[in-house]
Amino acid sequence: MTRAPRLPRLSGAIPAVAIAALLPWVIYCARSYPAHALYFDHSMYQYTGWCIRHGISLYSEVAVPDGPFITWLHAGVQIVAGESDRAFRIADLVIQTLGAFGVGSVLAPRRRRVLWAGAIATLWLAQYFRYDWHWTAQREAYYTLVGYAGMAMLVLATRRIGHRAIVLGVVGGLLVGSQLYGKHTGIIFVALGFAPAILGVRHRLRRRVLLALGGVGLAIVLGLAAIALTGSIKGWMFWFFKVPGPYRYIMGSADPIALLLGIDRHTSALAMVALLGGLAAIYLRVLPRAYLGFVAAPVLFLIAMALQRKGHIYQAHPITAGSYLVFALIAIELVKRRGRHLLIGAALVALVVTDAIVGLATSTWIDPDPPSEISQLGAPHVNHGDLTAAGRKLAEITKPGDRVFAMGPAGRLLYTAKRGTAVPPFNNFFLNVKRASVIELSADQRADLDELQTMIASRSCRFLNQRPAAIALCDWAAWSSGSAFGDATEVCPQLHYIYADYDKVGVYGCWALFKRK
Repeated sequence: MTRAPRLPRLSGAIPAVAIAALLPWVIYCARSYPAHALYFDHSMYQYTGWCIRHGISLYSEVAVPDGPFITWLHAGVQIVAGESDRAFRIADLVIQTLGAFGVGSVLAPRRRRVLWAGAIATLWLAQYFRYDWHWTAQREAYYTLVGYAGMAMLVLATRRIGHRAIVLGVVGGLLVGSQLYGKHTGIIFVALGFAPAILGVRHRLRRRVLLALGGVGLAIVLGLAAIALTGSIKGWMFWFFKVPGPYRYIMGSADPIALLLGIDRHTSALAMVALLGGLAAIYLRVLPRAYLGFVAAPVLFLIAMALQRKGHIYQAHPITAGSYLVFALIAIELVKRRGRHLLIGAALVALVVTDAIVGLATSTWIDPDPPSEISQLGAPHVNHGDLTAAGRKLAEITKPGDRVFAMGPAGRLLYTAKRGTAVPPFNNFFLNVKRASVIELSADQRADLDELQTMIASRSCRFLNQRPAAIALCDWAAWSSGSAFGDATEVCPQLHYIYADYDKVGVYGCWALFKRK
């Protein structure tokens, strides 16, 4: 007579089968990953990372309206892995793989820890490769990894005592607190990080909350110190807190409700299923209350995505990764209970793996011809061939330490040239924010934008009183009026000296280069 399979073996087979089913797809997608050029957004932070490595003050001499976390990360990767696009892609794969395995290791049960951690990491990478070449390696991917890692440690802290609980509480608070220096949406990680401290067992509740608060406080202090070392705290307060308010009206921003309805339906469905399924699991006491933060995270980030008014799908990283994490946590708890619960857990894992495979099978990573540094993709900010050629020419006509004024999407250009920017904003829509607005604004909104434009001009134009070594102008860039010179002189009139003091030395696509006489 055939024996029934032993449950312990079956409980270990479930994560093993998930890994076996997904790993070939992940490897297939990853094989060409390093060959893909970095996109426009990546180039901005590659450049700001290079700037702080070479003594250029962040938020004072070079600026973007994002927190410094991503700039520090790019600078660190450049130091460790190198400055090329390929080096960053490889580093990204390593960070995502090891980071996801680390999150899984913290959340997995002691028994079958390696298998479940591997399954969570594989699921994480599977949802990651649903994003194409320009939506991977984006800043939200790193915020997601660090934020969920902090939340995981704060959950584990509720299950430990003594020194381990102290370390986990402080480190978890530190990690979620670091997201205050990412994007403004990082406050969600901070708020949800306290869920396990508050909802866990009542014993030592106050101590857990204080430890988490201590970690967040430590993150704030260390972040301010790092900004002081690499940039300007006053400048950070302007670019991170003042700019984003009116900034949400530019670059074709839409109504939040319209965006929510237009966002990828699959992403929205994952968030809602994770919320409803997670709440049901908590109500049925399958999932501990301490996991409520994980359950709520995807839908809160979905709402935050709509409120950002852009609709860029890379903002969904915490939604898709968080949803898969919720499903994995429910499956782990079901499998631990054995019997029919184990079978339900196996069915849940099968559904998630199937969803991931469908996404991978239709992803753009099947593309055999990846965009490279010589690709011309149609728009000035992604015509890598023009940007690279213009950057190399800038390097020829200037010296190390020279500053270049660029009016256009200049991150890749300046990074290729390895030259500092003459004014803090190195993209046209950060300098002339009024020209970047393409939607109808109310009188109050227009007044806000006018005030912001005046403040940016006062912070930028004074740098042009000392003529830069070279000027690069890109006509018909995205989020402009068309004339780079017209947009620039509208903000900084002294740039009219270009025709008397500079010679045109080359044209590369939209880019016209001028060298100081």
